[in-house]
Amino acid sequence: GVQFFSMDEDEPAQNIDVSLEVENNPNAISAAMSADTPGDNVIANKLLKLFHENKFVDNTSNIVGWYDTMISKLGHDTAQSKEEAEASKIIYDKLVSERESVSGVSLDEEAANLMKYQHLFAASSKIITTADEMFKTILSLKG
Repeated sequence: GVQFFSMDEDEPAQNIDVSLEVENNPNAISAAMSADTPGDNVIANKLLKLFHENKFVDNTSNIVGWYDTMISKLGHDTAQSKEEAEASKIIYDKLVSERESVSGVSLDEEAANLMKYQHLFAASSKIITTADEMFKTILSLKG
């Protein structure tokens, strides 16, 4: 009647552990076929047999082989995903560079042109101001 595992109700698959009752008292683990036959290890023998039998991957692998294969595949898939992500980033950066070169917009060049046009505007306004002062002086000489 003792719970073998303890787990979090919200995330049971992530937070499963051996219950404290079993951890503190290994005698609480029953391997007998019935409660009336202590020392009967029928269940333990069946579990041990299950551990070594080829029941996975079309009856060609035991649980350890299946687990090793699964972990190996997971590692391979993870490495492949990282490589694909890096390749996608390189392609993305190249496409952004190509788009910017085609559009012909360079922020540095635009800033330089803006400064040039500001200086031209200042020079033009200086000429207009000087011409206006000359006209005022000429008109004041007549009167």
